Amino acid sequence: MFTHVFAGQAEDWYLLVSNIGYGFRVQLKDLQSKNKAGKAVITLPVGAKALAPACINDSNYVAVATLQGRLLIFPVQELPALAKGKGNKLIQIKPADFSADKDEVVAVCLITEGSGLKILSGKRHLALKEKDIEAYSGARAKRGSALPRGFQRVDAIMSEVDIT
Repeated sequence: MFTHVFAGQAEDWYLLVSNIGYGFRVQLKDLQSKNKAGKAVITLPVGAKALAPACINDSNYVAVATLQGRLLIFPVQELPALAKGKGNKLIQIKPADFSADKDEVVAVCLITEGSGLKILSGKRHLALKEKDIEAYSGARAKRGSALPRGFQRVDAIMSEVDIT
């Protein structure tokens, strides 16, 4: 379980994701609680954990990277809008691989139209321009495409506004 302090307007959207590959978008106003102890928003299966939430606001695409070196990019509009729950499948992760600690979601990033994506792998990084991103684009809940050799051990992914 995680505890985060959210800042922003009540109408702002946030992305909540678990490492098993499920997630959804929620408005900040739905995260507020009257109880001092807080509010359970994301439902996690046994062995799963929540990743850090991300503010969606002006983003057009969601990029999801897995431990096996797969990347899937899909439109934000394909995310379900929920107030709480488990969410919908963002990327296909085989249950047997998750149970054996062979695969899980390691990083999620939101991308705006016209920006690139930087994949950090150890001391190296790979910059994907807008045209390169199309190769990893697909429908939500698909398996994703394998990253190039040497970049399949993803440490982080981040949006790059001006990759030239």
